[in-house]
Amino acid sequence: MKNYRVGIIGGGASGIMAAVMAASFGAIVTVLEKKEKIGKKILVTGNGKCNLSNLSFSAREYYSDNPEKLPDYFSKFSVEDTVHFFEGNGMLLFNRGGYLYPRSGQAITVLHTLEQLLASYKVRIVTECEIFSVEQNKRKDKEKFHVQSSQGDFFFDRLILSCGSPAGEKEFSMAGYQYAMHFGHTLLKPLPALVQLKGQGNFFKTWAGVRCEAKISLWKTNRQGTKLIQEEIGEIQLTDYGISGIPVFQLSRHVSRALEENAKVKVIIDFLPEFSEKEWTAFVQACQLHAEGKGFASCLEGILPGKLVSVFLKYVQVKPDDKIARQDKRLVKLLELIRAFPLAISATNPFQNAQVCAGGIPLSQVTQNLESNYTKGLYLTGEMLDVDGRCGGYNLQWAWTSGAIAGASAAGGKLFAEKERIPIRNSLMEGNVRDTRRRPGRTESTNPAAVKKKKKH
Repeated sequence: MKNYRVGIIGGGASGIMAAVMAASFGAIVTVLEKKEKIGKKILVTGNGKCNLSNLSFSAREYYSDNPEKLPDYFSKFSVEDTVHFFEGNGMLLFNRGGYLYPRSGQAITVLHTLEQLLASYKVRIVTECEIFSVEQNKRKDKEKFHVQSSQGDFFFDRLILSCGSPAGEKEFSMAGYQYAMHFGHTLLKPLPALVQLKGQGNFFKTWAGVRCEAKISLWKTNRQGTKLIQEEIGEIQLTDYGISGIPVFQLSRHVSRALEENAKVKVIIDFLPEFSEKEWTAFVQACQLHAEGKGFASCLEGILPGKLVSVFLKYVQVKPDDKIARQDKRLVKLLELIRAFPLAISATNPFQNAQVCAGGIPLSQVTQNLESNYTKGLYLTGEMLDVDGRCGGYNLQWAWTSGAIAGASAAGGKLFAEKERIPIRNSLMEGNVRDTRRRPGRTESTNPAAVKKKKKH
């Protein structure tokens, strides 16, 4: 096997995995990173604990304009492969309801494990490296790619673009996408995903700080009418600008797309999602029967947090001490708000607050080895590509998968889809209970449900 000189632009999760894999197949690898250290985003994932994958895996947990390609990628480097990669290199994992973390509970353990592998394979790391240009070298006696940077000129036989996205970055940059576009690729506009939502209204300071279980339904209105996009259930956080929390994050990529299309977006919040319709009807009847003569605030205090009570009363324009009359329509409206509070969404928070981006280079423009369809020897990984997953370790799993595939292929090696599966240790599988508290309906065309079922091997 030829010892290719492989260059990797970007030292994030997918770039590091690509470097390790390429070096393991005998390539001479150099990683060019613009920051002072590699792997900085890894350290902040999972609130510093690094949720690095998920045992309850399905390609249906991802969004892409080419979802049919995803099962094949994940068959080449799966969650099982991720588990064996890390545990085989001395880092034990911990399973929390399917969510995988380093046993130490610290994201730094993941980065240290990867850094040790890079060192063992003698991968060259060049940090604080600002890229000026990336070109094909036309001379036959030279390597194929020429990278000009603040740290000098580099020449490579193969080049992997692992530049990441603007998500989570203080300084907005499209540089990585621009390198790909220079080689003929087009771009699906990146938009913030897994991010908080901003609402329209003047009551947010009143409810700020409340955390509660809720069901959130996302609705989009455009020329074609009003459509339910997706529903999520879980703990939400009410903020001084709108809403946050994992259920909100799961909806946010659809909000970004809808707002980009100039559609109107709103969410309907059910603050008592555990009630069936039958139970709720009985509860409302009981409230109406016993509420006459009571103050509105006292009637709601046993149902909602105090801050929410204040918001609801202002919404219906009643005072806390106002007395409830017999068959009071204001009480009916208040109770209806508990199950269906409308909130118009004006924007998502910016890229700086987002965990990932929706959009990128379409999967239709790369091969099943993630090599460019337009430039032989050029590969793309991670957030460079139009793939974004739900919360729960899915986006890091895509980083490991795409990095491993591109790294192996750039070095002239191959990850086989048809391979013997080594079982995951039994103790890691214990407690693998899939979270079922979510999304009664997902209806977008880019919905993960459009992905074909993964073949069993």
